Amino acid sequence: MAKNNRYIPEIYEIDNIRQEIAEFPPYYKRNFTDRYCVQFNKTGFYIDTRISLYSNKICLLFLAKGHSIIQNHKSITKIDFQVGKENRLTNIVSGKHKKDAQRLQKNSVICFIETTDGMKYPFCSGIKGKLVDVNRTIGKDSSKIVEGFDTIGYIAMVFPDNFRDPPEDILNGFLTRQQYEDELSKREQEQSPIQL
Repeated sequence: MAKNNRYIPEIYEIDNIRQEIAEFPPYYKRNFTDRYCVQFNKTGFYIDTRISLYSNKICLLFLAKGHSIIQNHKSITKIDFQVGKENRLTNIVSGKHKKDAQRLQKNSVICFIETTDGMKYPFCSGIKGKLVDVNRTIGKDSSKIVEGFDTIGYIAMVFPDNFRDPPEDILNGFLTRQQYEDELSKREQEQSPIQL
């Protein structure tokens, strides 16, 4: 029994404590709000992006699980951060408001991902803001993008322009997890042969 007559259960009193601990979600599922950008897709060419908004309003950008590279189990040969005249690797930011960061529009390409079959996939920001950082470890080990697409394989970190807005306004226009799962199911139905 605690002070002020508040009851605090002891660990041994909680039913199935091992199951509770095993099912406790990791930090990247507890502290991030995920949304999905599918607006740059073309038929059969899916470049889905997952935007994970942290509580401090920084966004991590990943390949989503419906991206053609992940769906088709492709191997990556090269990640090219040279986009036109801009080299995303030379991006240097400073201060609270990310001064001198490269500006991104929703359709800005952050990098090009080349696969062993000769395809070149643009990776678009999907969100308007400032490029804070790119994941340099994926340049050395590009398999992290595919293997860690839901954990450590982020491609870029972006500070959104509307960071003062509530999270639901920042992520307005993107698909929720359930909407994205529905979109993937719809794609699967369209691609499967019709049974007679």
